[in-house]
Amino acid sequence: MRQASIIFSIIIICLTTKAQLKTKKDAIYLELGGNGIYGSINYERLVNAGNGDLTFRIGAGYYSGNQQFRMSLPIGVNYLFALQNKNSFIDFGIGATWASAPGLIKDSKTRIRDYNKYIVNFIPSLGWRTHVKSAYMFRASLTPIINNSRVIPSVGFSFGKLY
Repeated sequence: MRQASIIFSIIIICLTTKAQLKTKKDAIYLELGGNGIYGSINYERLVNAGNGDLTFRIGAGYYSGNQQFRMSLPIGVNYLFALQNKNSFIDFGIGATWASAPGLIKDSKTRIRDYNKYIVNFIPSLGWRTHVKSAYMFRASLTPIINNSRVIPSVGFSFGKLY
């Protein structure tokens, strides 16, 4: 009887541990292109575990403007549609990136001076994502950058760790 209860306890512990590995809720990853414009480091939180997973993310990015590196602040919401392979997903989302835009402006005395204007870029995304051994993630996606002056075609590639 005692051996049966020990074996039963080991099975329960193994099943519980395996379930916890599949539902890791946090990710930290680097993204080349995508929401950060040139590149970014991001934190992502899984909110709704199930057939489709809702995630929120925030990061710090950079891009080059007026021959200087500038900071950007990407945020976003993504929905993951599970494929037959439980570790692969279609990744659909919408994001916004605040970025400073350097330029020139005339002041009241008609002098030209530099200024920094902050613009918001809307960045929808559609891509493919996979979780490798429930510890790492990789994503490739189309991420056009849309703002009040133009649409810029773009792609993003991400690699990071699941926690």
